Amino acid sequence: ADKMPGACWLRRAAAGAVEAALQVHDGSAESIDALQATLGSQAFASAVETALGEQGYSAVVSVAVEYVEPAPPAAALERKGGSLVLASCPAGFLLVNSSVERQRCFRCDDNTYSLSFLDGCQLDHAGSPVCDQRECQQCPSGASCSDGHLTPELPDSEWEVVDAPDARALHLRLQQCPPGSVLVRVEEVPALDKCITCPQDSYHTLPAVYGETLSVESTLEAVGQCLPCEPGAECPGGVAVEPRAGFWKFTDEVVGNDFGVEGSVGVFMCPRDACLEGGVCSAGREGLVCSMCKPGFARSGSGCKSCRGLATAHARWIAAAAAAAALLVCYLGPWRPFLASDRGLVDEQDQDVKDSGDAEEGGSLARRGRREWRVHLQRVWVFLYDLKTPMRDYAKIVIGYYQICSSFDATYNAVAWPEQLTVIWQWASISRGDLIQFPALACLSSNIAHDQVLVIVLCVPLVFLLLLGFPSAVLVGSGQTETPRFKKVQDRATWVFMFGLFVLYPFLSFIAIQAFNCRQIGPYNVLISDTTAACPYENKTSRAFVLSVVATLLYPLGIPLLILCVLFWFRVPHMAREKTNDATVRAMISHYQHRHASSLPARLAALLRHHASPSSTHEQRAEKLFAAARTDRGSVTVASLSGALSSVGLYVSEEEKEV
Repeated sequence: ADKMPGACWLRRAAAGAVEAALQVHDGSAESIDALQATLGSQAFASAVETALGEQGYSAVVSVAVEYVEPAPPAAALERKGGSLVLASCPAGFLLVNSSVERQRCFRCDDNTYSLSFLDGCQLDHAGSPVCDQRECQQCPSGASCSDGHLTPELPDSEWEVVDAPDARALHLRLQQCPPGSVLVRVEEVPALDKCITCPQDSYHTLPAVYGETLSVESTLEAVGQCLPCEPGAECPGGVAVEPRAGFWKFTDEVVGNDFGVEGSVGVFMCPRDACLEGGVCSAGREGLVCSMCKPGFARSGSGCKSCRGLATAHARWIAAAAAAAALLVCYLGPWRPFLASDRGLVDEQDQDVKDSGDAEEGGSLARRGRREWRVHLQRVWVFLYDLKTPMRDYAKIVIGYYQICSSFDATYNAVAWPEQLTVIWQWASISRGDLIQFPALACLSSNIAHDQVLVIVLCVPLVFLLLLGFPSAVLVGSGQTETPRFKKVQDRATWVFMFGLFVLYPFLSFIAIQAFNCRQIGPYNVLISDTTAACPYENKTSRAFVLSVVATLLYPLGIPLLILCVLFWFRVPHMAREKTNDATVRAMISHYQHRHASSLPARLAALLRHHASPSSTHEQRAEKLFAAARTDRGSVTVASLSGALSSVGLYVSEEEKEV
């Protein structure tokens, strides 16, 4: 025993009897069977008896041979009562010490584990553990066990150490699963603990915590805890949510979707061509749903183009100069009469009246006997004068058409319009005065915030209106309100003002109303037109909300109301009614002359009823009026004419009856 510490234990079993336990160390596994056969033979027992007899002892030797796995290196030995006994075993082993000769560290089998070498042991009367042969703990479904150690299938899962129901062992119980999985745990059966990953086309972003969230007791319940994949995204399973091209999701934080479901991911549709596969912003874009252009980029078509480059810089300043020149020309219009003399203004008015009369007379200019080239020039002037009014009307129609078309890109942004069409619409935005969308000028306005745009929209038109009234104010201050110059200045200022309203009304209204066109993107309620600005409607005391309300009252509602007041102020409905009545009466007279023509062909045509039916609306009304006013005597009285006019919807006053 002294030469082989830890290899031999002696104890007195009974009077005159001694038990000896010896450990034989042998490193060759192949020789174990032969060693057991040799030590267990009667020859070995006889040899021991002979050796003891030579020392003066008379003994009967009985030998029992058992293979015991060697104690691991970390096992601790203690000396008790003259014997060395196992005091502890490393993790993954169970201590067996019910007898000195059988004490050992038992390694757990595969698919089992042990947290303490004392699991399953009992305490004796002295409080010392007594450990019989026993089994290790069964490995849970959500882990793998080897060499007595437990390894979770999901590395980020969390397990807790709890006492077994009999309080004689320790168990590992699943406490939390990582996001994208559901926790399954039955309190009475530790072996069923596991994390179930959300299958394909589903996901979840919250961690599963036992007893709190995403914690169930069966696998069937676990599948229903995952959320269906968001529209516009691909879900391979677990926590992954990959947006498709044209969609975007938050990458820095987990937010709820449009329906506010807890643990969901916000996947939102991007502006056209703004988001690539995986929710990555296209070149030059950034921000929520990739809706904003990066610094140094400006919106062009459906993308963001770089503002750097010599060509872009030249176009930018040329466009800015052209816009400034257009505003200057419009403003200088009312000042033009100041450059002409009073006599020149009178002659100009007379020339306008004369040209108008010449235009109505048709070819009167050609009969004046002037030189031939002068006559041709006058004819050209008459022709152009005749075209002035219809061309002006046609221009308004064309401008209105492109104003409407230019709003399609912003109104129906989700539609995949052809690139060429979006470029045309962007250029057409100039027709509604939206110079900010002009590719070159957009570089100059890219850093202007939304509330600053509202200030510009509110102040610039009002300042320009005040400047338009300045020439008239100069004449009023000098007492020239009755002069032709004052009338000419007012006419030009009014024309510039009304034309400016016509062109700028869509743009000003769009800027004012878009403040109330907001979109909820995750936790942020932002403007669709500028996702860096919070929705003004959320804070009714903010400057942006107040400016938006004032701009809405001033432009979308105020401009139509102003035009309506102007129409009634100048009695335009009354003028239209008078023109309609005058045209109807003229048509009646012409129809009467046609019906009572003295020429023989006309009478024959009337007799044979080969005359054409009235084609125009005026002719049809004249036919009806003539039939209603005609009497048997062939004459038309005031009463019959008044009644006939009333029958076709034309009111005749008493003053008109006298006339």
